[in-house]
Amino acid sequence: MAELHRFRPDVIHVQHEMGFFSPLAVWRDWRDCLQSCSVPLVVTYHSVPDAATSLTDLPVAAAVVCSPVAKCILESRVSFPVFGIEHGVDGPLPDRRDPEPNSLVTFGFLAGCKGYERILQAMAALRPELPDLTLTILGSLTSRALSAQMDYFQRLHQQVLQLGLSGQVDISCGFRTLPEIRSILSRKAVGVLHYDRTDRLSVSELREGPVADQTSPAAPTMPLTEWGTSGAGPLLPRMVSGSGLGTSGPGELESAVLHEVPLETSGVRDEVDMVGQGDAVVPGRAGVRCQSAAIFRMWSAGVPCIVSMAQHFDLGAQLRPALIRAEGVRSLTDQIRRLCTDRDAYAAACETLRSRVTRTWHDVADDHERVYAAVAPTAV
Repeated sequence: MAELHRFRPDVIHVQHEMGFFSPLAVWRDWRDCLQSCSVPLVVTYHSVPDAATSLTDLPVAAAVVCSPVAKCILESRVSFPVFGIEHGVDGPLPDRRDPEPNSLVTFGFLAGCKGYERILQAMAALRPELPDLTLTILGSLTSRALSAQMDYFQRLHQQVLQLGLSGQVDISCGFRTLPEIRSILSRKAVGVLHYDRTDRLSVSELREGPVADQTSPAAPTMPLTEWGTSGAGPLLPRMVSGSGLGTSGPGELESAVLHEVPLETSGVRDEVDMVGQGDAVVPGRAGVRCQSAAIFRMWSAGVPCIVSMAQHFDLGAQLRPALIRAEGVRSLTDQIRRLCTDRDAYAAACETLRSRVTRTWHDVADDHERVYAAVAPTAV
């Protein structure tokens, strides 16, 4: 705070992810502290819960979200400006790729919601046709959930052995620099991000009182709680196990939350139905809306990527055709087979990426400049 008062910035911009501000009171305290500087406070919410919550609904000068669906949802319940800024790739995608044949790659925190088991099951099903199929998992462990992640890490290794995939799966855990990630991805043929869903928060992490200071005249007039509202008052959360794509085991704390929040704004449901496919894509169901940066990391290397039906990949109209969707193990198996055995299909997938994925991080930076100009026009 002393440095902020010395520097006297024109704008303060916070990158907000739920895991960085837990318990929820931490974010309220930080926001109050930063706003005491009398400087416009812009917050990028990388995840937006479907239900009203003090994670995202406390008043700020402006909010930035990374998904078109998240923008619709947050705009429907707050009075401050909400800007949608989608992610970008590192630069123009490569004109030509010469990857290792029959090589798959995925990466992210080790968690059951990432669907790694389904990738292994698809590999086992393809063994008669593609006996040399390989998978590299660029994983990561976090101290916050180290015990559960270590258990999951061990289960993955056991599944590799049980499916007879020894020597074909590399579960590489640990920090990688960006050049290292780029180098690995550039050598792989097909990416797979077959996530279950976005919401992996436990009930205890979202329990907090009402958003007390969202009280401007333009704000919602219904009671506002951490679980959303209805005409009959606050709705209680209901825990549900994973869907057909789920991998969480019994007793796991992390589960989806059904909020059942009514839509107050026309157009939100239409946008979601257009963007999402499959189950758990209606606002008020499945918790959190975000746009995974992992898909853009894959695309930066020109890697065609197979994704699930989960709303982790809420994209604008320009980018949507670049997604290769697969609902379950059978569909995932078919897509891997197609991309690994049909040269024309693989070339078409790469060309779709080059023609559709043209937004770079320079474009993202330009969009942020426009946000700053909106909240501090005399400073830009």
